[in-house]
Amino acid sequence: MDEEEGISGGWHVFIRLSLHCLAKIESLLNLLPAVEKKAEASYLTRIGVGIAIDNFLSDVAPYVNHITYFNEILGMLIKYHTPGLVWTKESIVALTDSCLIPPFWYTYEEGLDTLQHLLETVKQAAASAASTNQAHRVGKDSPLISLAYGGAKALYSKVTEDQHQVIMRLHKEANIQVLKTMWCLPEDPIVQRFLSVTFPSILMSISAFVPRSEEEGGPIRCQFISNEPFTFNMPQEAVDPQYPAHPKSQNIGKPTRIFLNFHGGGFVSGTPHTHETYLREWAKDSKCLIVSVDYKLAPEKQFPFQVEECTYVYKWLVDNNPWGIKPSEIVLGGDSAGGNLSMTTTMNIILNHPNLPVPDGILMAYPALDLTYTVTTSRAMFLNDVLVPYCFLEKCLEAYTEGSDTRNPLVSPLWADDDLLKKLPHNIVILNAGLDPLLDDGVKFAHKCRKLGVPVVQKTYELLPHGYLNFASPYIPYAWKAKTEATEFLRTIFETAERKKNL
Repeated sequence: MDEEEGISGGWHVFIRLSLHCLAKIESLLNLLPAVEKKAEASYLTRIGVGIAIDNFLSDVAPYVNHITYFNEILGMLIKYHTPGLVWTKESIVALTDSCLIPPFWYTYEEGLDTLQHLLETVKQAAASAASTNQAHRVGKDSPLISLAYGGAKALYSKVTEDQHQVIMRLHKEANIQVLKTMWCLPEDPIVQRFLSVTFPSILMSISAFVPRSEEEGGPIRCQFISNEPFTFNMPQEAVDPQYPAHPKSQNIGKPTRIFLNFHGGGFVSGTPHTHETYLREWAKDSKCLIVSVDYKLAPEKQFPFQVEECTYVYKWLVDNNPWGIKPSEIVLGGDSAGGNLSMTTTMNIILNHPNLPVPDGILMAYPALDLTYTVTTSRAMFLNDVLVPYCFLEKCLEAYTEGSDTRNPLVSPLWADDDLLKKLPHNIVILNAGLDPLLDDGVKFAHKCRKLGVPVVQKTYELLPHGYLNFASPYIPYAWKAKTEATEFLRTIFETAERKKNL
């Protein structure tokens, strides 16, 4: 659905999921009269009735638990819902300890069976990792082994509540290195070989280093992806030998459209390769050159290093670079942390590089736009999310922003003042996930921009979780549809920018 001004995405999800639980409880209660009628039959039937009642209690308990959870969340929001108020770590820990309930919301809608199995696999893999952790073998087993074990186990069983509580405690105990390992699974050599077979074929996919002096931080590795017969002068010594050029990439060329992409991964993990599947399709369908930046990760490098790296690549692209790349339009974008970097890079250009042109447009998918501890409904709803629980977000936030003012707009764009927001390109698209702790980040940012007359196109995919672009496939039609529509949005951004320049 398209979010309208004034509607908070988190509250909308809160009400919808609460009503779903109540409806489920009501439908189960409606079955009780039939059970009571059977009780009038023989003794053996009554035994069956007892079993049926036990089954009923087993079926209804999770929904009652979730209503209890929602009640706690609502009470917390009423208590803390003051403009600008922030959570303390103590209050968050207390709430998560009291709400260790397996979330159902990924699977409450019919037609998401494949997504349900995918997330069961993720949870089982986490349970396997938890067992490994408890056996003091962390670091000795490949994350791929844990995932494979979890996937096989998910074929035969679902995660129990006890396992789920173990998983949640693993989340709390996880350190940054664990997150890097988990989220960089596509970089595993075995997984890379498999994914290379599944990647859409394309004319060019080359990893190369954008030149930069050592004093400025050294060369910046980028992935150049395109299906157009462009020609530009990429020197052979710039190509990364670790990722050799695609065999069809000899006829590379001069692009007219460039999409400068910043990958997600909580600022602590990920590479251009972890997101290459959908980027290849975007390159083919949008007929553009995608330059995906492999910026340095936290905590080894912290803010503002990443923003400056991304700004440097932008400046290199538009400022007569020696490779002969001369874009007519350049759009910035990314997912999650990459969505943050696409907006903060734009704001950095506006604030600190007045001689550079402002990007022609921005495309953000489920972006992290508020890196403070501000209370939002969506963050409260998904404290114990399977994919991005709050404790993970907190660790990433600390790794990236430690010692920095998180209300700096180059850290948290949602805190930008009106004058800065008015200077943003009037060609912005935000793609939200409905089942995402970061939902309210995108909704509130769009609302703030619209109030100032800065148009923002916003789409929320209610049934999808954070990171849906990475697991979009024909077997998960709703996620596949969202990825396809993202391509159309990118194409529209380019067309809008081109029309404005031709006026």
